[in-house]
Amino acid sequence: MDLSPEELSDVITLYSTSAVLERILLGFYAFNLYYYVTTFGGEVSAIWALKWKTGKVLFLIARYGPTLYIPLTIISGFRNYLTMGPEVCKRLQIADDVSLRVCTMVSELILILCLHALLGSKRRYLALMLVLFAAFTVAITVPQIRYIEEAAHAIELSQADREFGYPCTWEGVISPEVLSTAKAAGYVSFTKTACLFLLTLAVFYVRYRKQTGSLLEVVRRDSGLCILLLTAIRLFNAITDAFNVVLGLYNIPDMILQCLQKVVIPILACRLLLNMQEHDDPGVRSTVSTLMFEAQSATTTSVGLDVDYDDEFTQVVEFPPRYAGLGRQVARNAEDTHGVPETQSRAQDSVHCLGGSGLSRV
Repeated sequence: MDLSPEELSDVITLYSTSAVLERILLGFYAFNLYYYVTTFGGEVSAIWALKWKTGKVLFLIARYGPTLYIPLTIISGFRNYLTMGPEVCKRLQIADDVSLRVCTMVSELILILCLHALLGSKRRYLALMLVLFAAFTVAITVPQIRYIEEAAHAIELSQADREFGYPCTWEGVISPEVLSTAKAAGYVSFTKTACLFLLTLAVFYVRYRKQTGSLLEVVRRDSGLCILLLTAIRLFNAITDAFNVVLGLYNIPDMILQCLQKVVIPILACRLLLNMQEHDDPGVRSTVSTLMFEAQSATTTSVGLDVDYDDEFTQVVEFPPRYAGLGRQVARNAEDTHGVPETQSRAQDSVHCLGGSGLSRV
């Protein structure tokens, strides 16, 4: 490359920053791989035997979504010395963006269903929350379709990217009209996430008023760490998406927030779903089981989940009539049931929460 000293300085700064950001991403991706490997056994025992109902589908999307978009990010955005055409780069980038959005949306949906279970409200309130969630999601996604396409537009590989080992060169040009629409969608996303955060605080306030013990005990008992971390990460991401002029693009704080959304949010959503199924409150367990697993006959699993399993994996244990929610099935009395496997009580200790998981990311 024949560059002036000023241009050479800019190139060195740009690619040095890019190298730092890549290392941050790789650190989070390594954590995701470690977490997956160390929790795979629990996933098999708790989820794989379940029938294909809402809860299993949501869990698996949140669980395996990162295994789709993380490799796409590495292939199209990291220095791997591959050479790909502009059309291939564009398709990979769009697939990366769409899969991330779907995984984030599913994580938020899991959060809403678990908050409803904690609140113990009627079905019509859940229906209202889901309608609002769907309306916000459509209002955010539809205006950004053109933004996703323009942001993924690639050109022939530049000499600089080829020599540094990058597989794609991005055009990086967004039309003013599309950019304005995407910013408006960012404000809508911020509004949705702020409402979700306020709902979280309201649910814990109601739970605190209704139950004995300190607020800290209520938060701990109700998987508060998972819920608060998930909503806080989404809120901070929505703020930076809507007001990204403050932080700018391609900086370390922004990259860390992106990594939290890509890696930590799906983990928190999966942990939250499992924790809600073994909640101390039988009503919460019953609500989660009925809403997301639509059990026809209640069963006892290796982690104490009252959900429906395929016949060859299960031993049926009958329970009294439960929460009259979606997919409610009347069960018989469980007082005559004896001989719950001893391994159930041991495995219940295996599920715990963590620590105790620009505009194109809206």
